Amino acid sequence: MKTNILQNIILKNKNSIDHMIENLNESQCCNLFEIMKEKDTLYFSGVGKNLHIANIVASTLNSLTIRSIAIDPVACVHGDMGLIPSNSTIILITKSGNTQELQFFCEKIRTRACGSKIILIHSNNKAILKKYSNFDLFVPFLDECDPWNKVPTCSLICYLILLHSIAMNLVDDKGVTIEDFYRNHPGGDIGKMNNHV
Repeated sequence: MKTNILQNIILKNKNSIDHMIENLNESQCCNLFEIMKEKDTLYFSGVGKNLHIANIVASTLNSLTIRSIAIDPVACVHGDMGLIPSNSTIILITKSGNTQELQFFCEKIRTRACGSKIILIHSNNKAILKKYSNFDLFVPFLDECDPWNKVPTCSLICYLILLHSIAMNLVDDKGVTIEDFYRNHPGGDIGKMNNHV
């Protein structure tokens, strides 16, 4: 592989991140932060590769004592809706905001998990799922980095950076300490270095 090919792909990701930083609605991000900090448990969801982002963010928050659950919307409508109690906050990650599986999932949240808030993280101003959401945050990014501008790549990086940024602000707001992190991370090198906690 030629070095300039690698550099071009990395540059595409960087350009999307820069574009997001310059164009993201800061007040909307603050509103999302306020919504997320209200709940003792946060639920993250998405379909396909966005579900992986949901898993990563939930895992990060759990390691920092902020209880979070990543839920597969397909599994939920086939018996796992019991994971979501009434009055929950569910954060859906979807680039198009039109995913059919998520539409059905949202309909069932409305009837099954009464009083729950649906938060939509998306990159489509015409997203159908906006009609189900209590709050939506548009995440601007440039093209994906594949040859066809179809494969979720740059968009995933932007969603992950955005949600991790909010997560770190939650950590600060809730007064999470390094000792809390160590207690949740007894394995690996971190655990070896801090087994006194």
